[in-house]
Amino acid sequence: MDETQVAHRFALLEAQVKLLSDQLGMPCPPFPGAVTAGTGVPGEVVDLARAGKKVQAISELRQLTGASLVEAKNIVESL
Repeated sequence: MDETQVAHRFALLEAQVKLLSDQLGMPCPPFPGAVTAGTGVPGEVVDLARAGKKVQAISELRQLTGASLVEAKNIVESL
């Protein structure tokens, strides 16, 4: 895997850990180097999601990371 693929994979894993932590009611550890602390998701995607613009957030995440539609949707919905 190249560096971009590894970064993408880590972002997805960090988002999954956050989702699982939230569902279990456990604090999620901060992820060093995450674009938005604790999420591993680019800040502009987080901002769009939190503003209620989920479709735009999903689209932006896919463009920035190459995530599939399902992956991007799950990540955005976990924010």
